[in-house]
Amino acid sequence: MRKGTRESLVFGERAAAHYQQDKKKARENVAAWQAANPEKPRSYKRAWKQKNPERVLADTIRRRSRLKSNGGTLTAQDIRDAREVACGLCAYCLRPADELTIDHVIPVALDGENAFENIAMACRPCNARKSQRGPLFMLQYL
Repeated sequence: MRKGTRESLVFGERAAAHYQQDKKKARENVAAWQAANPEKPRSYKRAWKQKNPERVLADTIRRRSRLKSNGGTLTAQDIRDAREVACGLCAYCLRPADELTIDHVIPVALDGENAFENIAMACRPCNARKSQRGPLFMLQYL
């Protein structure tokens, strides 16, 4: 067992060594616990998603982009930074909005990259209006 591996950092050196010795049994134990307590893992995951909405959003967008092979590495921190830069204003109509959504300026569906440089914070009506169209579409509404 090497020091600094993921298991050693999460579980400690002794626990990581024990896990490495019998991975199959450890996985069986986890599966048995999950079968005996089906609601607990769900509630843990639900609570984590509520606590980390930017991470959930970044992971969802990253998965869509990976399926399209567009590239880009949008992170939860990028989303927080974009919200901060927007100052609560929609990038298209420039009106204040309580809830801003992420919009890919060049949509992922049109081979846009999933990167900080390709996102804008938009209010729901503007984001829905733009949909999967290119950036020039919104010029007629400005």
